Amino acid sequence: EARHSAAPGSALEARALEEFFSAQDVPLKELEPVPDRHPGAAAWCPRCMAQFQIKDALCMDCGGLELRAFDSGDRND
Repeated sequence: EARHSAAPGSALEARALEEFFSAQDVPLKELEPVPDRHPGAAAWCPRCMAQFQIKDALCMDCGGLELRAFDSGDRND
């Protein structure tokens, strides 16, 4: 949540967390939950978990946050 928060000061918190986990050799991708994929979904919003049929889009409900594309190995692919 810290990486995608709209709260003031969240960028500094996110950077500190990223640096901490990098120092611990923890890949950031492992910390980001991936929702169960709905049929026809190509991407999802990392903040609200809404799913979209278009990969290259923004979640307007979350202030234009960039979507994450599902990997080929994600569930329900």
